[in-house]
Amino acid sequence: MRYILFIISAVLFISCKNQKTVSGASTSKGKLVIIGGGSRDSSIMQELVRVSGWKSGDWISIASMASRWDSAYISMNNEFRFYTKSNIRCIRIDSNTIKIPATLDSLRNSKIVYLNGGDQSTFMMHIQGTAFKQVINDVYENGGTIAGTSAGAALMSEKMLTGNQKKQKKYTSAIPVLWKDNVEITEGLGFLDSVIIDQHFIIRSRHNRLLSAILDNPKLMGIAIDESTAILVKGDTATVLGESSVQVYKNKGKIITQGENLIASKEFKISIYLPGESFKIRR
Repeated sequence: MRYILFIISAVLFISCKNQKTVSGASTSKGKLVIIGGGSRDSSIMQELVRVSGWKSGDWISIASMASRWDSAYISMNNEFRFYTKSNIRCIRIDSNTIKIPATLDSLRNSKIVYLNGGDQSTFMMHIQGTAFKQVINDVYENGGTIAGTSAGAALMSEKMLTGNQKKQKKYTSAIPVLWKDNVEITEGLGFLDSVIIDQHFIIRSRHNRLLSAILDNPKLMGIAIDESTAILVKGDTATVLGESSVQVYKNKGKIITQGENLIASKEFKISIYLPGESFKIRR
């Protein structure tokens, strides 16, 4: 009998060890620096380099699959040179190099992986059929720091906003209506499985977009990051960095629907966090 109990206990211990926390935040050794777009405040970049533990000789990978412009890579390469005060070893990962084994080896050994802005759906299209998603998640699990801005911020979560609407085909940055099942949500890189990220939030008036997404997915937390602002995620704690604020959306009540389009909740909570403040990524 004692032997049977021992086996059951051992299985439960191993099972719990391999799961994420109840909160949905990762138990990974890595960190996330999720930037809301716009200019990168110096405090954000300095903190990114610091928390990563980067030292001279360490690799930094810059993934630019979301953008078609060479300037995106060049700009970040120059920024990392400035903030590390070093002739850094930057690897460019793009649609042409992503299937090259040597590129993925450099990614695997990077201390920082930076996801550029652009179009998050294009990014996910380019990594299909490659080992990129597995390798970057391995980097994160093993203690690396993953950073991203704009589209690179949206990519961080398991469920990702594309920016498209299902019921109104014309693209608008600010969605003018609040309808159920209207905002398009697809698969992201999956570092966080309990949240949906939105970016450029205040300046582009994206309240209706994220509100719609959380009403459609009431078990998830919405994190809205303004430009020149970021969150540093370590475990289940997010700390605000930069110049502006971060809004957190949580639905606490029953979802109500009416007809084909209308959706509502009577217990919806929005919290606003300022630079230096922290919040938990949990339900």
